[in-house]
Amino acid sequence: MVIKVNFRTHQQKLLLSAQEAERAGELLTAIELYKGFHADVSESSVFYPAEIFTRLPLLLLEVGREHDGWQYFHRFIRFGCPGRSQPLEPSDKWLDRAVLCDKARLFLQRAGHYDRAVLYGVQFYIARCLAVYHCRNLGQLGPMRSQRAISGLVRPLLRKAQKENLEPAMVSELKDALRLGPTLDINRLMARLAIMIAIQNAKNHPITAAV
Repeated sequence: MVIKVNFRTHQQKLLLSAQEAERAGELLTAIELYKGFHADVSESSVFYPAEIFTRLPLLLLEVGREHDGWQYFHRFIRFGCPGRSQPLEPSDKWLDRAVLCDKARLFLQRAGHYDRAVLYGVQFYIARCLAVYHCRNLGQLGPMRSQRAISGLVRPLLRKAQKENLEPAMVSELKDALRLGPTLDINRLMARLAIMIAIQNAKNHPITAAV
């Protein structure tokens, strides 16, 4: 006799159990259940929203396992979420990236890494704009490229990092970059922004030469 297993039902039970354990404050149990859920989804290639997969790394941070948690974000951003074996539409790919970068930004802020959080907050916005570029039903690209909108994104990120004076330069960089659409080189842009932050850190904490 052949027994057919409904993987979707099994995954949903794992997910619901993980969410219930999380709500009950049973974080270690929730972590193991989320791990099982991730593994099952990877095996069966069933599509779930990206936000669901961010719960595990955020919980790992909460229980003091920051390195382990960040490894999940790194893997998802680089290779995609579990169950993404089939190529995604460009808009769906960028929507995934937007969610992952936004939650990575939250992870880094909670861990006290405010400079790095700026870079992931920016990547969230770029990914969201690129999703809209590929699917205009998601929003209007023009207003998203405006100085006001970009300032609204950058200001709170820089405030947490205590780098408010970088706002004009960073807004200018992003405004120019977003005009490039899908030809934008995100890695190069992130490198330029990281250098801006590093230079500001050097100014804020100059090395005093020994007399």
